[in-house]
Amino acid sequence: SNILIQHWTREFFRFECRLTATHALQTFPMPKFAILLSALSVLTTAHAIADLSVEAGYMSSSLTNTVLGSASGADGNGYLVTSTIHVNFKPAEFLLIGFGPTGGYGSQSLKFANSASNSNVQAARRLGADAIFQVEAIDFIKPFIRMRLGKEWLTNTSTGTISGQPTELVTEYGALYYDLMLGAAYPIFDILSVYAQFGATGGTTGQVTFKSYTVGGSPQTYTPTLQTNYYSGFSANIGAQLSF
Repeated sequence: SNILIQHWTREFFRFECRLTATHALQTFPMPKFAILLSALSVLTTAHAIADLSVEAGYMSSSLTNTVLGSASGADGNGYLVTSTIHVNFKPAEFLLIGFGPTGGYGSQSLKFANSASNSNVQAARRLGADAIFQVEAIDFIKPFIRMRLGKEWLTNTSTGTISGQPTELVTEYGALYYDLMLGAAYPIFDILSVYAQFGATGGTTGQVTFKSYTVGGSPQTYTPTLQTNYYSGFSANIGAQLSF
């Protein structure tokens, strides 16, 4: 009886296996199953459709007043923080191209050649477009060229003293800004990489606008002269990028 039980148990198991296999083939016919496998293969090897990056670093600049000349120029040093979103394309196996919006903010301490103020701080806000061209021939390091162009708003706050009273003069200017950077990305995971970049940055000529002037905290009448500024400089920063 034990032999008969073992025999029918094996036969029942074989029947179940045949039934399961038949059901699987009916549910996933071979052509559809092959297409599914191909799609999964493409998805696992495809490039990132989009990415989000945040970077921060050092920025130096040389500001020129086009009206007053080099005597009123200033050297600036400070930081810049930038965030960028890309939509990516891959026209070739070794080349990734990304386009998207970018925005940033920063602050610089300006040192004017001839200034009675104790402090000159320039705050920056940026909004523009970013394009990146990244070579992906090597898995562990990916060199790239980055270009940015957009609108920049700069606020300069100069503080000092007059007759022992604190003074503050606030002006604004800004026009188009540009970045031209060289860098390299290092993938840590499939969705996360870090990168470093450096290059030229600058702003086109913009008219200075008077905002406020106070002495001892009290608003004062101030008649500024017409002035325009532009700057050129250098930027170096590091960042992290999430890919989707």
